[in-house]
Amino acid sequence: DLEGTITVIGDTADQDNVSEELVYNSNSYISIELGQATDGSTTQIQDNTKNWTTDEFKGARVFYNGGGARAVITGNNNNTLFGEFPAGWQYWRYTIEKVLVSTENRFTNISSVSTNDMSVSDLDLRVLHYFDSVAADGTLHSFAPQSDGNNDDYKGQKGYGRYTLNVISNNESSSEYFLNVMKLQEVGDSLTTTINVSSPSAGGLILDSYLIVFAKDLEDTPNELEVDIQTNEVGKVLVIGLEQGSLYFLERSGTTISIANSDNGGLPLIASDMGTISYSFE
Repeated sequence: DLEGTITVIGDTADQDNVSEELVYNSNSYISIELGQATDGSTTQIQDNTKNWTTDEFKGARVFYNGGGARAVITGNNNNTLFGEFPAGWQYWRYTIEKVLVSTENRFTNISSVSTNDMSVSDLDLRVLHYFDSVAADGTLHSFAPQSDGNNDDYKGQKGYGRYTLNVISNNESSSEYFLNVMKLQEVGDSLTTTINVSSPSAGGLILDSYLIVFAKDLEDTPNELEVDIQTNEVGKVLVIGLEQGSLYFLERSGTTISIANSDNGGLPLIASDMGTISYSFE
């Protein structure tokens, strides 16, 4: 395991010449790829289901032989890892891990990166990203991910960041419905106007030309949802809260959109493992 520290010195939005020490240890590895190999030898592990970029895992380590052995990856092509893998022939399960340590500071400029106790030949340095969001009352909120094993035990994910947003009502009521939709925009872009839509069975909103619909009955998956969006400008629809893997029929008649689990003459669609259906009318 890699052991040691790296010192980063730079400026943040609030302070100049900030120094931060990054600690590297056994918790600094995160899983970036999981798979089941189709073939292997003492010099390569092959997975025909992959389509990797050449040498994207060079320098990473791989747990193989059912997780019982590990080795450094010397390179890869589109579906094969190269290295020395002497532990045996049971290569089918493997996990690729890379070292990742996040800074606590949001550096806007970095003036130096140094270490006194590690030999580093290749360093991938990335600035912690974040975004700002303005609430309806004008309050500014900033979000930034914790993304390393030291602080968040963030393993088994291909992405390097995660945002958590909790929405809590000031006045709890069984008749309230929350639909949280996040859209990333460049700084300076005008805010997108949203239009609320509602019916006795469904609620939702229109964002640009995208309609998002959910059932108001939170206890049971719906048999039928229908909503009049009162516009013909909607090109895409996302329905959430459906029964996973079930067949539904999506119909659009004028400005009315309905979805049902019995044949209503609409387009047959299968709900995803997350209980959603997405469809483009364009």
